[in-house]
Amino acid sequence: MKNNTAPPHDHSEMNHQSIDEAPHDHSEMNHQSSAETHQGHIMSHSLGVNDYLGLSLVLVFFVLAGLFVRKRASAKSSKRYDLFNIIGVERAIKSRYFSFAIRVIPALLFILVIATGLFGRTRANFAAPFTWLFWWTLLVFFVAFGGKFFCAACPWDFFANLFQFGWVHRIQGKVQSLNIKWPRALSNIYPAIVLFIVLTWLELGAEVAYNSYLTALLGLFVVGSTIVFALVFKKRAFCRYVCPVGSISGVYAQFSPLELRTKSDDVCNSCTTKECVTGGPYSTPCPTSLVPFKLKEDTYCTLCTECVRSCNSNNLTLKLRPPATGLAQVNRFRKDETLMAFVIVVLTYFHGITMIPLWFKWTGFLEGYMGLNYFSAFTLLMILILTLAFALYKGFCAFVDGRLKSPNISAKLIYAFIPLILGYHVGHNTMHFLGEGSNLVPLINDPFGYGWDLFGLKGFEPAPLLAHSAVRWIQLFMISLGFYYSVKVLKERTGAVIQNINGTLGQTRILFTTHYVLLFLIGMLSLWFVIQPMVMRSSY
Repeated sequence: MKNNTAPPHDHSEMNHQSIDEAPHDHSEMNHQSSAETHQGHIMSHSLGVNDYLGLSLVLVFFVLAGLFVRKRASAKSSKRYDLFNIIGVERAIKSRYFSFAIRVIPALLFILVIATGLFGRTRANFAAPFTWLFWWTLLVFFVAFGGKFFCAACPWDFFANLFQFGWVHRIQGKVQSLNIKWPRALSNIYPAIVLFIVLTWLELGAEVAYNSYLTALLGLFVVGSTIVFALVFKKRAFCRYVCPVGSISGVYAQFSPLELRTKSDDVCNSCTTKECVTGGPYSTPCPTSLVPFKLKEDTYCTLCTECVRSCNSNNLTLKLRPPATGLAQVNRFRKDETLMAFVIVVLTYFHGITMIPLWFKWTGFLEGYMGLNYFSAFTLLMILILTLAFALYKGFCAFVDGRLKSPNISAKLIYAFIPLILGYHVGHNTMHFLGEGSNLVPLINDPFGYGWDLFGLKGFEPAPLLAHSAVRWIQLFMISLGFYYSVKVLKERTGAVIQNINGTLGQTRILFTTHYVLLFLIGMLSLWFVIQPMVMRSSY
């Protein structure tokens, strides 16, 4: 998920085109033949003493983290803090208007994105920059610190709810849906994985992220799909099996310090009505078909809190826990979830590759040597990189499993890489937002790109919100923090996996050491991306 905000074409056209320009000059959407024309403003910063010092300190930290965590005894943390102890939190969440209240503003912003994208200037309006810079950045921060609460405020599901329940959830039983059962063969997140890859291809290869008209069309497709799925299938099949945003945040939510759990298991065991499962007069059953009082993981819980409002015993609550607790305590492994975690790892760095000058040298070579256009060159390189990454990881797993003399063991540790990836992701998106966030100001002032001056800010000159040297330290810190938690998860998961196969101490050392080395290499790759010039592609 990348935060680019503007087209990789001639930026002068955005400032000097006539206000009377037709809203959609579709010739803008044609890809030019040279890869160099796809580069926008490059944020570069020559390395100084402080930068080399920072990189050296992070590498030393990588080594010390491995040594410290490996020698430290494993201990599952049971520390929790009930957020309902904060005055007003429980009352707010149990309000029948809570779900509507947290979704109405995102829904209005979504409508603005659609309107400006469809009726504004294709490459100089609010839709694409807001979606791919601000919205995606907010998503990453939400899933890192608030789990899937972003799903609870999802504007797409807001409109699906309107079709099913009206403005506020009505009396139980009056649900507009055919309630067709989702096919058993597709009761997994493989559809979401495919859609994630396709959307990444469209976002970067077809440059949807730089075209407000295409961004709006994509938004209409997604919200339309959400509504149709809600009206046809039982529960929220789209959220559970198809939505890539939900599936991605489901993996990251295992790192998040926020969880929905019971206060007392005894209360739930003695409950005979189970309103959290069946729903109440002004609340629905769990939209993703979970049993809330048995919830131990966070992958599919959208934190909609419908079950909290349904429970007459007030026994469901939101709690804070130590970060990465969910990743360390995952007690089941499904191939589709493991594959999604792997795809997240690969596509996160693939986004980074497409933003450095080296990428445009590769695509330029293919354009010149094979006579391809940019889109074709991009597609070919994406296929090659994803295939190579998959082959290398499969080879790594085969090597480690061979040393352990036990099949299908290494793949179960894929979750150990998630904190590092999330740390890199947060740092990367922070760099984009602090470097390009002020570019949203002129777009808010003139959302359709027609030359309006709604707030008297026509002369505003965008500038970085923080010096790039300071941003780089933030990136290094987030990568270091992610690496530390990755090593912790690796230690916990290694012990659990070896225990399940009644393995030996020697097998534990092999499994931990090999994956630590791979983790170290991925950490170095993260640092390499931090010091690379980045194509910013800003609108102004």
